[in-house]
Amino acid sequence: MTSSTKPGAVHYLQKNGDDIVVTGKPGVSGRFASYLDIGKFRNGSYRVRPDVLEAWGGLGVKDGWIQRSANPPLFLDPIRFAKWLQAMKVRLLAANNPDGSAV
Repeated sequence: MTSSTKPGAVHYLQKNGDDIVVTGKPGVSGRFASYLDIGKFRNGSYRVRPDVLEAWGGLGVKDGWIQRSANPPLFLDPIRFAKWLQAMKVRLLAANNPDGSAV
């Protein structure tokens, strides 16, 4: 593990290992306090709504397909997505399950 303890630093557990630990930055990192309504069931699966896909600049999956995977789809325009997310003014929580409930 690296010796850095700065928030937002990436720590490798082993020099050539696959495990990575990432710490957040207070005030700008965290879990969303509530969900963002971005999708709906259409064309036989759950997909990002067309208006949201357009606002984001698209995704690297066909027709906004929402997959449950360790590898989320790529944002085709990450800066545009970041601006959209910032405009949503989502309140962030600095802890997992702060009310003690399991999700």
